[in-house]
Amino acid sequence: SSLGSSHRAGGAQITGGLATSSSQISARILTMSRSWEEVRAALPVDLTPEHKKGRKELWDKFNITKTHHLALFELDKGIQSVLECQELFDAKGVVRRAYAYAREVNPNGPSDELEFCEFRLLLIFLKGLFEIYQIFNLLDKTHDLRLSLDDLKASAPQLEAIGIPVSDPEKLFDELRGSNFEVDFGEFADWAVRHGLGGPELLEHAHQEDDAELRDRLKTMLHGWRLCNDGLVAADSVKALLQKIVPSLPDYGIDLLIKPSSTDDGKVSVDALVESIVGVHPPAKH
Repeated sequence: SSLGSSHRAGGAQITGGLATSSSQISARILTMSRSWEEVRAALPVDLTPEHKKGRKELWDKFNITKTHHLALFELDKGIQSVLECQELFDAKGVVRRAYAYAREVNPNGPSDELEFCEFRLLLIFLKGLFEIYQIFNLLDKTHDLRLSLDDLKASAPQLEAIGIPVSDPEKLFDELRGSNFEVDFGEFADWAVRHGLGGPELLEHAHQEDDAELRDRLKTMLHGWRLCNDGLVAADSVKALLQKIVPSLPDYGIDLLIKPSSTDDGKVSVDALVESIVGVHPPAKH
């Protein structure tokens, strides 16, 4: 609805003849916006026909450039003007992280824009990460977007209430902060996702990141093997290696493992072998 004519004078906004301070304007914006709980319940993230239709309609409203991709600025604009959720709009760390996670669904797509096939997961990741963001804010007693050891100690009851026992705050803090003195939202989010606090889809994403890292390390190691030539190793050498790594694996099990990556001349492609062992499969994106 229209707020009527407005003018600026003396640093205050004059609306309908009433002087309004900047803090009052901010409060009015928050009052006019929808609550996160209301938006969360309405996000079309299921695989039902109704939600699929709702997702397409929401995409069309977000996609103001009318292209095949959704840019980050369109997501920001959509959260503010379509979802009308100031809480989520202000949580920039959540929005950017969810966007980056969802963009990985199709690695062949543009690096800075999101496709419709990634839109459902974007909405799911927004939900999960904002839940984590709310937990982070609950722990952040000083509201400086950093967690200290004192914050963690003071928040032990709240963490235990959501299923995270904190018997050793110092140990947990060291796990969260890594080499830093404090814990920012990104570090907390990575930890929380791996502990399932953002839901199963985000947990699956974390497992995929772990698998991808393991896959790359294995490929690098095997390519550096002195018996590897142009990415190929004799099948007998691969069998001998696997027998050393997994002594309990029977010969027929090894044969089944290397068969899909074997060539006609008795060689094994190390890249194909690693992919067959540590494949990374994206979650449902419909």
